[in-house]
Amino acid sequence: PAVAIYPAEDQKEKITTAEDTKKALRAAIDPARIGDKIHAVKKIGNADLLVSTASTESAATLGKAVPTSLRTTEPASVAAACCLASSSG
Repeated sequence: PAVAIYPAEDQKEKITTAEDTKKALRAAIDPARIGDKIHAVKKIGNADLLVSTASTESAATLGKAVPTSLRTTEPASVAAACCLASSSG
């Protein structure tokens, strides 16, 4: 489970980098309280983050705790493409 975190429309001029987004998130959420439930934080755009969590409940808790300067969405999952080729010869 993961949560995509973006700057809110009215904050796009203030929050311009992924590092700014991380700072805003850390200012609103105590990392020690949620830290063990977060697996990874990945930059997915100029100021966008993808936060991987341990469980669906952790993702929901994180989504509710995000400040109003940021917005969250559940990222769409993409099925892995697989190509099987036969090499007879």
